[in-house]
Amino acid sequence: MIVVKVDWDDSCDVSGWVRKSSFEPEVSQCTTVGFLVKKTKDYVSIASSSSDSESWSDIMTIPRKCVKTITIMEAIHG
Repeated sequence: MIVVKVDWDDSCDVSGWVRKSSFEPEVSQCTTVGFLVKKTKDYVSIASSSSDSESWSDIMTIPRKCVKTITIMEAIHG
């Protein structure tokens, strides 16, 4: 298993009234660390937990268009 750190951009919303003249769009800059489940040209999937029976829990899939960097943190054997 491979543990990765993914730096990525996510959408951000503003609720309530905002003056048009003062609105500044923002993007949330996120970092997610977890077990690499699958990586394709279109997306990266990361799980927060893994069991001995090769099951994953809490899988997050991030579109590659949002990914800034993927860093391998550790390779776990076993």
